[in-house]
Amino acid sequence: MFKVILVVLFASLLPLLAMFAYFMLLGQSTASLFIPLVLSVISVSVNILLLYLLLKPILFTSKQLDGYINNEVPLHLPAGHKDEVGVLMEHVQYITQKLEFMTRSQSKDTNLDPLTNVLNRQAGEERLRQDIARASRDNSRLLVVLLDIDNFSQINESFGRHIGDVCLTHVAQVTLNNIRKGDWIARWGGDRFLMVLWNFNNGEPRIVLERIKKQSIHTPMNELLKLDLSIGACDYQNEVDVDILLGKLNECMYQAKQSGSGGIEICPKS
Repeated sequence: MFKVILVVLFASLLPLLAMFAYFMLLGQSTASLFIPLVLSVISVSVNILLLYLLLKPILFTSKQLDGYINNEVPLHLPAGHKDEVGVLMEHVQYITQKLEFMTRSQSKDTNLDPLTNVLNRQAGEERLRQDIARASRDNSRLLVVLLDIDNFSQINESFGRHIGDVCLTHVAQVTLNNIRKGDWIARWGGDRFLMVLWNFNNGEPRIVLERIKKQSIHTPMNELLKLDLSIGACDYQNEVDVDILLGKLNECMYQAKQSGSGGIEICPKS
């Protein structure tokens, strides 16, 4: 920080010092430069003070991170500041907590998403391939579903990433509470989840999806924050490549976001 202040001081006074040297070389009086010099010094002093106040929280954050890394003490940065530096400190705190969380999760099941505790993308893809092979072999019926939280980036920007994590966990839990044994859900990345429902001949699958969508609205933040989901689904009965199925699923999701049918789109049988 000291170097930054020296650079600002030098850059601010350099034009005036150059003019002062020029007058000296010409042998002219420099008395007329006294008042501008004093005003420049005052202006530079104020700028240095403001720069110090700006850099102080950044320096504080750096020292806190250094203490956290070397001494393994909890990181506690001030919250509630709305300027850019405050946002930086909140992001540093959030990322540090996420790293701690991921480190602790390494000793757990590597097939699970550490935040929502459902299958992660890699395990979900493997499970999906196994289920498609089984459905093709047994001529079983299954529904592959993609759930997407609408406007999730705005939730992070307006309420913070901590609340975004709460929303992801909430949607995962609501979904788990509404599926049967043998059905499963995986976090597909970001704010998306993939779900597989087996043999739903005893009921219309849209009813299950609408129930999940309706219950996801009610978040722990109540009226302050309500979620909405876009849901795309493919009714699978025939042998099909997994990549083709996922492509159709993405198309269904796009249609669900564009349509006015309650954000749920079930594509024809594969």
